[in-house]
Amino acid sequence: MMDKSKIREYDNTGNELLWPNINYAQCKESRRCSSCILQEVYDKVYFRDGDLIVAGIVPVNDGGTDDPLACGVIRTSNGNELVEAMEYAVTLINNKTAPYGQLFPGKSIGLLILNSCDQPLLAQHKLLSILNNGLLLDNKTSVNVKSKLIGLAGPYSSSISVAVSDVLSKFGYVQVAYASTAVDLSDRNKYPYFTRVSTPDNRQTQAMMRIIKHSKYNSEYIQFVYSKGTYGEAGRDALRQEAVKAEVCIAQEIEVDDGENFNLIKEKLRKYPFAKIVILFLRSHQVEPINRIRSMGV
Repeated sequence: MMDKSKIREYDNTGNELLWPNINYAQCKESRRCSSCILQEVYDKVYFRDGDLIVAGIVPVNDGGTDDPLACGVIRTSNGNELVEAMEYAVTLINNKTAPYGQLFPGKSIGLLILNSCDQPLLAQHKLLSILNNGLLLDNKTSVNVKSKLIGLAGPYSSSISVAVSDVLSKFGYVQVAYASTAVDLSDRNKYPYFTRVSTPDNRQTQAMMRIIKHSKYNSEYIQFVYSKGTYGEAGRDALRQEAVKAEVCIAQEIEVDDGENFNLIKEKLRKYPFAKIVILFLRSHQVEPINRIRSMGV
């Protein structure tokens, strides 16, 4: 039996090559090699092949880390439910039982769902890698997603929609967001392929001001807590405009970043006890800590 422990790799001069300075297999032109594709991109991917593919981007995990390319803990809401909803919708279409099931006669619809981990840079990185390299399957073959892709559903947050739309616009793919509300995304010059099913922030703040003006509390003063990033800052700007029109004074604005000390936010809110109405423009995972503050009777 051959002693494999004696096998070595040498350069042209006869010197032994040591890890990591060794030779790698080279891919033939026009072929895809699994070693060229970043494996971590596919660690959390849902994929069902089809003649055509619809992609989805869902925050199955939170960010919860200083590393913009890392995932935090699994979300307790607005994560796995969205994956199940997309899978259910595609199943109905393929079974021809959905309202639009006849749009693609003779074609099956596949589904690719990427986990954004609520990180804009990570979502953009995964999408670019998929479009450039294809999808690496467990059997080490790859699927050319780019040639089958007809559009993308998502993402959830506005900041991730902005990052993803920058990529999709370059390739001409339609993007339909199911929860992104930032006003900036309504700019057709910047985001020509973006559309959504939710109401943008400026319309939401108009409704908020009407409710505030008819509130039993002192509606002359409010406090505003918003997320750092596209979603919260766009909401802040829209609320400022509507507050001026409604003659409502914003006593305080509090910006919230991931990893924020919510006890400090509680103390800040207490500084203006006459402003009993607090408006939140927060990313979903930041709402629960604020609700805990409310339950403590702030």
